[in-house]
Amino acid sequence: MLVSRGSWYAYSNADSTAIGRFLGTDALGNYQFAQTFSNTAVQEVTALITRVVPGIFSYWHSWCCQRPLSLARSTT
Repeated sequence: MLVSRGSWYAYSNADSTAIGRFLGTDALGNYQFAQTFSNTAVQEVTALITRVVPGIFSYWHSWCCQRPLSLARSTT
């Protein structure tokens, strides 16, 4: 477990290490800003979906369970 976490850490930070070492700290700062900026939209949409979807599933489940069985069979 410890080896896999260490490997994942090294893998996920290899790009930042390489950019910082070969291109300098200014390039690393620009790279990290661009990476953060590009991931912000995905994170916000994901957060919204994870807040809304359980309510939608709950509503759908309660609506389906209140329908008569004969109606449910005829529509599927």
